[in-house]
Amino acid sequence: MTNATSHLPMPCPHCDDGHELTRLQLGAHTIYRCERSGQEFVEEGAPDPTMYAMAGDADGETLPGAAAWVDSMVDTTIPLRGDTDAGDSPPAPASSAEPAITLNTPDPSVTQRGSVVNYLKSMYRTDLEPPSAASLDNKYEMAEEIAQGGMGKVSVARDVDLNRRVAMKTLLPKFLRSPQFVSKFVEEAQTIGQLEHPNIVPVYDVGMHASGELYFTMKYVRGQTLEAVIEALQAGDPAAHARYTWTRRAQIIQQICDALEFAHQKDVIHRDLKPANIMIGEFGEVQVMDWGISKRLESAERAASADKPAGGGSEMSSVKLSAIAPHTTQVGSVVGTAYYMSPEQASGKNEELTPATDIYSLGAVMYELFGLKRPHEGESAYLVLASVIKDEPEALSKHHPPGQGTVPIEIDYICRHAMIKDPAFRFESAAAMKADIQLFLDGTYPIVCPHTALKRGSTALSHLIDNHAMGVIMGLFAAIFMTVFGIIAFVMLAGN
Repeated sequence: MTNATSHLPMPCPHCDDGHELTRLQLGAHTIYRCERSGQEFVEEGAPDPTMYAMAGDADGETLPGAAAWVDSMVDTTIPLRGDTDAGDSPPAPASSAEPAITLNTPDPSVTQRGSVVNYLKSMYRTDLEPPSAASLDNKYEMAEEIAQGGMGKVSVARDVDLNRRVAMKTLLPKFLRSPQFVSKFVEEAQTIGQLEHPNIVPVYDVGMHASGELYFTMKYVRGQTLEAVIEALQAGDPAAHARYTWTRRAQIIQQICDALEFAHQKDVIHRDLKPANIMIGEFGEVQVMDWGISKRLESAERAASADKPAGGGSEMSSVKLSAIAPHTTQVGSVVGTAYYMSPEQASGKNEELTPATDIYSLGAVMYELFGLKRPHEGESAYLVLASVIKDEPEALSKHHPPGQGTVPIEIDYICRHAMIKDPAFRFESAAAMKADIQLFLDGTYPIVCPHTALKRGSTALSHLIDNHAMGVIMGLFAAIFMTVFGIIAFVMLAGN
């Protein structure tokens, strides 16, 4: 779709005539390109916060508004193959007075991942020349493409050496010559690679195909997305409802809490948590996927977020790939998926995002998993964002989807706590949210209404029976006997 308001012209800072740069909006990234020199730039200044573009819209639709003037432009390149030692610093960005650095097509013989198994096979074949780098081809055998986004595609592949299936994410060829997109792609691989947690999909390898395409491989999770689970529950599938009871659903959210708590202690926020990015494995394992627009918090943002518990996780290694790394997400743009965005995300206040942003999104996911409806709806992305900013979601106790009973009131309280508009009043951490869910599972949720008081009493009686079964039984018989005896005595006295 075409934007109703054109963006302000962006003159080229290198060319003398100041011709207009070509603007490309890909998700949260705004890239400007000089078609004459091939030089690319990224916004560093903050646009007008009242005008922002909707990220991730498949139709390319943008909200009314215009990009603000770029106060300063950054141009940079990164090497596509290891030209420096591991301890060397990355090359400094080119000065605006210097000519643009041209990226050459990568040399596959230098950067290509080889197969040890194919090398071994070549050693036993007499019809071949002695083993060489050329015999290391085809470490991965491609199977089928399973997903594609705006920046890359995901395929199933077989690792020849380890004889296992993996998920391979590949950067689309049209972005191979863009330092910004290559930097973001490698940054995603490094971020996931450093988040080593059972509930976060692990990265196995990163490299380059013989064709020059960049890729990284991950664990191939056999199962279904949480989105598919919710769709089955919405359809009233008896098998889905039998498998995903209230308890099982709460346990799934707890495992997501574990993944987020680990990432937050590493100063990483996901920013795009939604059912489609959560995988449920064949054996019930939960994996948080797609960290493509995750963000590392800077020191000022860490100070603004909730204090970490003593002995928290160590910081992640810095991703030193490009001078634009701290600015790859422009302030004032909408980053994420509208239905699960926090109010601060929907308002484009990306400089204010903290771990509380992920907690809001998790609350929205939990709301949909239990209530089988999204907390905010709308006929367009703009209306959804407006609802996120202004409206309170309907109480889950008022919604009765087919195939299941009324959602436990404790779940409603937990979802509402996670989705408070003001980030300061949400759960202080994902661990705190998990603890509240555990109180629900244990039947010891705080008494906040007659309903929770009755359930606490029921739980207390259940524990009493577990610990003093014989005494409870004898007391029950005694109470029954005294009741019967009293009735008989009353009848006899009434007769006399």
